[in-house]
Amino acid sequence: MSANRNNQTVPVHVLGLSESGVRVVTFASTADEAAFWLPRTGQHTTFVNTPEPGKSNAAVVAGWLAAKHRQIVGDVAYEYQRASERRVRSDFAKPLEATRREAIMATTKDNSGALFKNQRKDEGNANAPDYVGDVLIDGTRYRLAGWVKESTRGKFLSLSVKPDDQPPAGTKSAAKKQMADADEISF
Repeated sequence: MSANRNNQTVPVHVLGLSESGVRVVTFASTADEAAFWLPRTGQHTTFVNTPEPGKSNAAVVAGWLAAKHRQIVGDVAYEYQRASERRVRSDFAKPLEATRREAIMATTKDNSGALFKNQRKDEGNANAPDYVGDVLIDGTRYRLAGWVKESTRGKFLSLSVKPDDQPPAGTKSAAKKQMADADEISF
């Protein structure tokens, strides 16, 4: 485990083992219902001695992992960490339409645009873009579509640009628009 000033050394009593984890309880709360799991090996947790059920040990736990266990950091620090995580999640849980409105507002400057992960992508349709968005060029808005692809040089984003007023090809609205345009042609 890398040296980190946020690491915490925690005296624990080992209750059980699995292939990937060690079930422990701290000495501050020895009740079985206060038991929790720590990773058995890895970069986030190390044990001073080899963990054995029924024996005491000391675990050096990464700060971010310790913060996820009320038994290690205490009630106040644990609740503060959870409130921070909820606040961050709520910031990223904006409705899709609000995100689109923000994207349109973000592309009000000429020669700028934005791409967003396609939330409506049908996994059965290999041709559906991975990313969608728009760009404003010389006062005209264009729709962007992007597909993540891979070549011998690595991953890249393949892009397609279409005028914003053009409905996507193959949709019913595109067919209706073409028929309406054909009706307007006078001979």
